[in-house]
Amino acid sequence: MDDIENRLQELETLKRKYGCELEDFSKVIEGLENSLQYWENLDLQEETIKNEIEEAKANYIPLAVQLTQQRRAAAHTLEHKMVGLHPLNETTS
Repeated sequence: MDDIENRLQELETLKRKYGCELEDFSKVIEGLENSLQYWENLDLQEETIKNEIEEAKANYIPLAVQLTQQRRAAAHTLEHKMVGLHPLNETTS
Protein backbone atom coordinates (compact mmCIF):
# COMPACT_ATOMS: atom_id res chain seq x y z
CA MET A 1 0.00 0.00 0.00
CA ASP A 2 2.89 2.34 0.77
CA ASP A 3 4.33 1.71 -2.71
CA ILE A 4 1.07 2.78 -4.34
CA GLU A 5 0.88 5.93 -2.23
CA ASN A 6 4.50 6.77 -3.00
CA ARG A 7 3.89 6.28 -6.71
CA LEU A 8 0.78 8.49 -6.61
CA GLN A 9 2.81 11.15 -4.79
CA GLU A 10 5.53 10.94 -7.46
CA LEU A 11 2.91 11.32 -10.19
CA GLU A 12 1.41 14.37 -8.45
CA THR A 13 4.89 15.89 -8.20
CA LEU A 14 5.44 15.30 -11.91
CA LYS A 15 2.06 16.85 -12.72
CA ARG A 16 3.05 20.02 -10.87
CA LYS A 17 6.56 20.04 -12.35
CA TYR A 18 5.44 19.75 -15.98
CA GLY A 19 2.09 21.50 -15.59
CA CYS A 20 0.01 18.78 -17.22
CA GLU A 21 -2.40 15.99 -16.45
CA LEU A 22 -1.43 12.35 -16.27
CA GLU A 23 -2.90 11.73 -19.72
CA ASP A 24 -0.42 14.24 -21.21
CA PHE A 25 2.70 12.58 -19.79
CA SER A 26 3.24 10.60 -22.98
CA LYS A 27 3.68 13.89 -24.85
CA VAL A 28 6.04 15.19 -22.17
CA ILE A 29 8.06 11.98 -22.29
CA GLU A 30 8.21 12.11 -26.09
CA GLY A 31 9.43 15.71 -25.96
CA LEU A 32 12.09 14.83 -23.40
CA GLU A 33 13.24 11.84 -25.45
CA ASN A 34 13.52 14.04 -28.55
CA SER A 35 15.51 16.58 -26.58
CA LEU A 36 17.80 13.86 -25.23
CA GLN A 37 18.34 12.46 -28.72
CA TYR A 38 19.25 15.93 -29.99
CA TRP A 39 21.86 16.40 -27.26
CA GLU A 40 23.26 12.91 -27.73
CA ASN A 41 23.72 13.55 -31.46
CA LEU A 42 25.72 16.74 -30.94
CA ASP A 43 28.98 14.78 -30.83
CA LEU A 44 28.19 13.22 -34.20
CA GLN A 45 27.22 16.60 -35.64
CA GLU A 46 30.42 18.14 -34.31
CA GLU A 47 32.51 15.40 -35.91
CA THR A 48 30.70 15.85 -39.22
CA ILE A 49 31.31 19.60 -39.18
CA LYS A 50 34.99 19.13 -38.31
CA ASN A 51 35.36 16.76 -41.28
CA GLU A 52 33.66 19.28 -43.58
CA ILE A 53 36.03 22.01 -42.36
CA GLU A 54 39.08 19.85 -43.00
CA GLU A 55 37.81 19.02 -46.48
CA ALA A 56 37.21 22.71 -47.19
CA LYS A 57 40.73 23.53 -46.01
CA ALA A 58 42.18 20.82 -48.23
CA ASN A 59 40.38 22.35 -51.22
CA TYR A 60 41.10 25.97 -50.25
CA ILE A 61 44.86 25.87 -49.80
CA PRO A 62 45.81 24.67 -53.31
CA LEU A 63 43.39 27.19 -54.83
CA ALA A 64 44.88 29.99 -52.72
CA VAL A 65 48.40 29.04 -53.81
CA GLN A 66 47.31 28.96 -57.44
CA LEU A 67 45.63 32.36 -57.14
CA THR A 68 48.75 33.86 -55.54
CA GLN A 69 50.91 32.55 -58.38
CA GLN A 70 48.53 33.97 -60.98
CA ARG A 71 48.45 37.38 -59.26
CA ARG A 72 52.25 37.51 -59.09
CA ALA A 73 52.54 36.60 -62.77
CA ALA A 74 49.96 39.25 -63.70
CA ALA A 75 51.76 41.85 -61.58
CA HIS A 76 55.06 41.00 -63.28
CA THR A 77 53.47 41.26 -66.73
CA LEU A 78 51.82 44.58 -65.85
CA GLU A 79 55.09 45.94 -64.51
CA HIS A 80 56.86 45.16 -67.80
CA LYS A 81 54.10 46.77 -69.84
CA MET A 82 54.17 49.94 -67.72
CA VAL A 83 57.94 50.47 -68.12
CA GLY A 84 57.49 52.01 -71.55
CA LEU A 85 54.62 54.31 -70.56
CA HIS A 86 55.10 57.98 -69.73
CA PRO A 87 53.62 59.31 -66.51
CA LEU A 88 50.38 61.25 -67.08
CA ASN A 89 51.38 64.30 -65.07
CA GLU A 90 54.72 64.77 -66.82
CA THR A 91 54.82 67.47 -69.47
CA THR A 92 56.55 66.81 -72.75
CA SER A 93 59.03 69.42 -74.06
